[in-house]
Amino acid sequence: MKRLIAIVLWLLPLFASGQNYLKGKITDKSTGEALAFVNIVYNNRQQGTTTDLDGIFSIESREPIRYLIISYIGYIKDTIPGSEIAGKNFLNITLETSAETLDEVTVLPGINPAHRIIELVIGNRDINNPEKSTAFSYTSYNKLYATFDITSLPVVDTSTRLADTLILKTGAADTLPDSTVNSLYQAKQIADSLFFFLMESVSERKFSPPDHNKEVVIANRMSGLKNPLFFMLATQMQSFSFYTDLISVYDKKYLSPVSRGSTDKYFFQIEDTIFTENLDTVFVISFRPRKGKNFEGLKGVLYINSNRYAIQNVLAEPCQQSDVINISIQQKYEFIGKKQWFPVQLNTNFSFPTMTVSIDNFSMPLLGIGKSYISNIVLDPEFDKDSFDHIVISSEKNINNKPEEFWNKYRPDSLDFREKNTYHLLDSIGDAENLDEKVAFLEVLATGHIPLGFISFDLNRIMWYNRYEGYRLGLGIKTNDKVLSWASVGGYGAYGFRDKTFKYGGQLEFFPHKASALLIGFYYAKDVAIADYYRFPWSNSFIGTEAYNDLLVTEIDPIESYSACIEFRMLRYLKTRIYFSHTDKTILSDQRYFWGGFPQDTYGIPITDFVPDILTYTEAGVSGKLALKETFLQTPRGNTLSLGTNYPVLWFNLGVGIPLPHDNVSSYLKFQARISKKITTARFGETSVTITGGWASEHTPYSLLYKGPGTAGWLDVANTFNTMGVNEFISNRFVHLFLKHDFGSLLFRTKKWRPEIVLLTNLGWSDYTITGFLDPGTVHGYNKMYYESGLQINYMLRAMFIGYGFGVYYRYGAYYLPETIDNFAFKLTLTYSFE
Repeated sequence: MKRLIAIVLWLLPLFASGQNYLKGKITDKSTGEALAFVNIVYNNRQQGTTTDLDGIFSIESREPIRYLIISYIGYIKDTIPGSEIAGKNFLNITLETSAETLDEVTVLPGINPAHRIIELVIGNRDINNPEKSTAFSYTSYNKLYATFDITSLPVVDTSTRLADTLILKTGAADTLPDSTVNSLYQAKQIADSLFFFLMESVSERKFSPPDHNKEVVIANRMSGLKNPLFFMLATQMQSFSFYTDLISVYDKKYLSPVSRGSTDKYFFQIEDTIFTENLDTVFVISFRPRKGKNFEGLKGVLYINSNRYAIQNVLAEPCQQSDVINISIQQKYEFIGKKQWFPVQLNTNFSFPTMTVSIDNFSMPLLGIGKSYISNIVLDPEFDKDSFDHIVISSEKNINNKPEEFWNKYRPDSLDFREKNTYHLLDSIGDAENLDEKVAFLEVLATGHIPLGFISFDLNRIMWYNRYEGYRLGLGIKTNDKVLSWASVGGYGAYGFRDKTFKYGGQLEFFPHKASALLIGFYYAKDVAIADYYRFPWSNSFIGTEAYNDLLVTEIDPIESYSACIEFRMLRYLKTRIYFSHTDKTILSDQRYFWGGFPQDTYGIPITDFVPDILTYTEAGVSGKLALKETFLQTPRGNTLSLGTNYPVLWFNLGVGIPLPHDNVSSYLKFQARISKKITTARFGETSVTITGGWASEHTPYSLLYKGPGTAGWLDVANTFNTMGVNEFISNRFVHLFLKHDFGSLLFRTKKWRPEIVLLTNLGWSDYTITGFLDPGTVHGYNKMYYESGLQINYMLRAMFIGYGFGVYYRYGAYYLPETIDNFAFKLTLTYSFE
């Protein structure tokens, strides 16, 4: 017994020493904003720690904490003596910003010492990047909230009144008109009591190298809404890892400061050196693009741990901020299981300079804060063979009906007053105003339809314009999943004000298996169709300019058609459509349409003797889109949205003419294909390459051949020849190459004006080899190669997400026109960006 007592007495000081525990929070003195990764050194052993992304730190020491030394880039260094720490378990510490700025210095002689550390980080990228070195799974709790920035407003002292006017702390006892003061006070009260928007989600992610990925949202909660529309918004704002060559921030990519060769592009400087509680060294290194180096770069601070020379913390933001949205990111890593550095918290802060609320001369921009907390990290788990497919982001059912007990298991902290108040107030407003019904169309907008009750309206049917119909107004409707989730019936009607003709059609579609994108459809149309034309299914971007080609079309024919199709996903990455159609096409111009394949001895016979008034033909075929490694997001409503692929994308059409008893067209065969690829680098911009080709057999009707993709006019159209006439060429075989390099704002930028420079070169070959009647007024294939090059200056004017610019294009080579000015085309360019 005595020996046991002696052992206990001997160990007691060790147990007692573990009671020196201190927690605290460090914030900006003027704004109250939490400061992430503040350096904190304590006691003589120079042990240290840093705050997390919420400004929180904790210290557990075997000996009493004698002092704290607080240092942070851009802030005045502070020392807190032991007398202010004794007896306290929690400290609120504020730091003042420093008036000093960091100037780039030249380190001579020898090598910049920061470069040695950065090169070690680059050399260890693959072992420290979890997406390169190991399989893993984790759970992520995500929070996203929005408010208005009130830090620019004068601070209201509510404790002092002068003639019922609140005195403002503006450096002196200045006063403003009562109305302004009251408005400022009310704005601050509102901002302090609730957020403009609040959303939480919980997701589970699995990953296996090199690129097998699956994330499932198991819970979602959004203020004012029950429809989990933005359920993945908080996790898609930045790259998961900082080790990739290109870092994604929102929808733009930036050259990573730890990419190969980054020391030639970035200036690095060691700002501080601290030690962790494990006595590892942490190097605090600032970075920013070197002077005279022009690329899409970041600026910020890296915290490099000497344990494997891994990134421990990151603070970064684009060196050139946008007029639309300004973003900064923060990342925190931990050494999991003494085996792998792994991100445990990701923050994204963004503001919208153009989205403001003004009170007299005081402006408050909209702010957003996204936070992701990663837990339950498992390294090298075993996955089933069915764990991964082309759907990389999806959700469970009823993700918006989780009880409060569920949320408390994942929240790092319980909801504060402002968060509770936000849910309470906005949920009541959402119920009263039926906000779920009003915003549900945003998800379906990506599919081109707006739901209203059990009916969805087709956006593409509302209004359009072409030179044949003039302005075309219409209405297209179909039932949505509120009627049947596995079937839809609909129709449309439209009227052209130039041709003064009413068009209409109907459809019946079945969706037996949405996961595989299986669709069975039946269609009827009494409408008009573009002559000498083809389309690749699933190729037109919702905000692309290629669809503007229809604005310039003049050759359009009335048709009546019946068709059926089956769409499905084959071999994971191949989307396929098998179709069958029967068409009656009315011939409007004998000089443009005639029967292909006539013998040469028919010359001299009037062409109208051979051209029927109506072409009747039947066609069967298959269309496809092959996008290797393409991934998709599946929404809770079952819609799938493409997240793209890093590989080239191939589209193809194969059509076969099948003469039926009442048809007046012989058999024919047509094939078209397109392959497209974009290559993005932060150093040089984005290069787009598109190759398109087509072939039609000898007996293909003239009206089903290929016109040259000429769009000479006032509007730039992607993947076309801007200097070629709309109907200048016709052919039955062709190959086109469209090259485009977008420098972005790398070549020219100022603080307020950032036009983007684009270079283009397009070339093509085509030929007309079908024997028979040739219209003397028709110019056929360009079998000596057609060339044009161009220069675009985009974003000369920006209006929210739309950029307006100017393009000039030049035609040269064998098809150079006699008059020099006729070889130029001058056009308006429209571009879209959400950054």
